[in-house]
Amino acid sequence: MKFKYLLIAILVTGLLIGCHKKKFNPGEIIVGLEGSPSIFDPRLATDAYSARINSLIYDGLVRINERGEIAPDLAEKWEIKGKKVIFHIRKGVKFHNGKELTSRDVKCTIESILHSPSPYRNSLNTIEKIEIPDRYTVILHLKQIFAPLLTALAVGIVPCGDDPDHFKPVGTGPYMLKEFKRGEEVVLTRFENYFLGTPHLQKIIFKVIPDDTTRIMELERGEVSLLQNSIPPDFLPELKKNGEIEIVIKPGVNVSYLGFNLKDPILSRVEVRKAIALAINRDEIIKHLLGGLASKASSIISPQLWAYTPVTVPGYDPEKAEKLLDRAGYKRGADGIRFSLEYKTSTNRLRRRIAEVIARQLERVGIRVKVRSYEFGTFFSDIRKGNFQIYSLTWVGITDPDILYYAFDSHSIPPEGANRGHYHNEEFDKLVEEARHTFNKNKRKKLYAKALKILAEDLPIYPLWYHFNIIAYRKGLRGIKIHPGGDYYFLKDVYWLRSSGK
Repeated sequence: MKFKYLLIAILVTGLLIGCHKKKFNPGEIIVGLEGSPSIFDPRLATDAYSARINSLIYDGLVRINERGEIAPDLAEKWEIKGKKVIFHIRKGVKFHNGKELTSRDVKCTIESILHSPSPYRNSLNTIEKIEIPDRYTVILHLKQIFAPLLTALAVGIVPCGDDPDHFKPVGTGPYMLKEFKRGEEVVLTRFENYFLGTPHLQKIIFKVIPDDTTRIMELERGEVSLLQNSIPPDFLPELKKNGEIEIVIKPGVNVSYLGFNLKDPILSRVEVRKAIALAINRDEIIKHLLGGLASKASSIISPQLWAYTPVTVPGYDPEKAEKLLDRAGYKRGADGIRFSLEYKTSTNRLRRRIAEVIARQLERVGIRVKVRSYEFGTFFSDIRKGNFQIYSLTWVGITDPDILYYAFDSHSIPPEGANRGHYHNEEFDKLVEEARHTFNKNKRKKLYAKALKILAEDLPIYPLWYHFNIIAYRKGLRGIKIHPGGDYYFLKDVYWLRSSGK
């Protein structure tokens, strides 16, 4: 009798799954997201979900390509003449509303950024005047040479005259925003007049699925077509066994790190920071918690970026860590503990597990660590306020080495920047400041190489690992490309090989 009821339950479950399964449509794909985007104004978007979807709706003067290089987009070419940058706009580019894009739209977009709380404002503040001598030429007159300017100009261009209080997401990109249900889904439809050619897919649906298990199950059942960087390592072995799923893994630019509060009397000492680094077994964490989907980091500049320079940071050596702590005067007490620290992290399951493993590793060398996890908003607010001893975070989407100024220059202490640990080194400041004011790429790289060596010695943060980008998708999808920063722009080239599917 029990077997009979069990069989009925299994059959009913199977029928329910079958009933809810979405019919295959060769003209669309469904992309699963961990969280919801918040805003589709490219000038104001700061969260990764919004920025990555916006890359399909808008084009900038330039675009960061899959090699992390600055490439032409709305501007087919540009010239740099000292403190003057001249952009030549493509002719015939249409907005989604049918209006032709001109130099006036570029001027209006940049000016609106300069008069708003846009995250791009500081990078564009060097613009003194914008001149538009004709419909397809934009001349930026700069107060001083500013190398990160080109990266900042990858921001999406919107039509001139848009009402900031009633903004309508109108761009020139391959897809148009049709529908947005916060916390549920985003629906994009293709733009037939896209200047680089009509995209293959008629529709892209971004479905918000916060639960890891549900997200993976929907991919396996075919209710979701693709997942990017939202696959917990624990699920990967099973996905690899599924003959209907294909997986692509490539190195990326996102880097996780351990942050130190240099105003703390214990952590202000470089010997202590180095000892902590020496006590952390990154290989163990990468293998067992990250499923091998990362590589050990030496700085926040990834090997995928042109400015990368290999430098040496402390590796796993607990005996050396013990000796450093002894010499620093932090002897083990009767209970074996030298001192205690508080480690802040988010409530994310994987991040909590990583923090707990690091805490155990540090206790082996006599450092007791209390892990405290908070909802992300609360956690991040504390970090920005400097209310921490140690914490871990991930820098995402790094495209320009000027991140070193933003993260470590003494002028970048919050709220001016992200120097949350209050690091100060005059030689470092001079190097990154000089690098900001030359367009010579080779010179910039040499300056950043010296700056990275200083950081490796001072260790204001401990770089943990570079994350790999991973895409899992239904068999039959073609045109898959991984962008180092995780953008979805590649979806404009994606298509189904088959005309029907499971």
